[in-house]
Amino acid sequence: MGFYEELAQSYDVMTDTPGRLQGAQEFIHRLLDGRRITRALDAACGTGLFSLPLAAMGVDVVASDASPAMIEQALKRSGSRWNLNIKWVVSPMEQLRSAVTGTFDAILCMGNSLPHLLEHNQLMQTLEGFAALLAPGGIAVLALLNYDRVLRRHERIIGIHRGGGVEYVRFYDFVDDLLRFNVLEIVENAGRFEHRLHSTTLRPWRRQELVEALNNAGMKKVETFGGMRFVPLDDENHETIMLLARKD
Repeated sequence: MGFYEELAQSYDVMTDTPGRLQGAQEFIHRLLDGRRITRALDAACGTGLFSLPLAAMGVDVVASDASPAMIEQALKRSGSRWNLNIKWVVSPMEQLRSAVTGTFDAILCMGNSLPHLLEHNQLMQTLEGFAALLAPGGIAVLALLNYDRVLRRHERIIGIHRGGGVEYVRFYDFVDDLLRFNVLEIVENAGRFEHRLHSTTLRPWRRQELVEALNNAGMKKVETFGGMRFVPLDDENHETIMLLARKD
């Protein structure tokens, strides 16, 4: 069983999806403000944190994820609360060019998804696929942790959250040029503590690596922001970065 198959049912609790929803909605409002986006692709959509508010704003949304279990959770959220018409697709990011049809005004790849691409050729295949799927003038929006800062500070703890009687500790092990991403679940049961550890490997893509890759994929104009509020990046203080690249 894969990393996200193991965590799919508890993912929204672990990452506090309800607590992050307002921020996602505000981001979508900012993204749509002054931009003509009628059709969008949410690549590596997870449980639909961005797909759902995007569709709620009237955008025609295709949402994809490599994990069938995560898509299943997204479908449950979509049907139970939102009742939105979203096309859900099971596909790795690298294969989206052949998995979806038509072109898009915007492609989103949020939630620290790009680091799951471990090799440069996988990154290029993904970004070239994005460029091919974008309509002229379309934008790709990529959001991930600020790995320049993570590597500089050697930051191991990503987050600690408690929900549903479970303590979730997310942390890194530094392994050569890669990171081992760990999720430790701690459960108290009849006065005893039990734990489960889930791990996967990530590549900490630096900002300049991504800018160059976007350029090489055919998206020459790239803007970099700190967080999701479209503010200038403060490389020392912003925990996350967002890149917005335009296809000419």
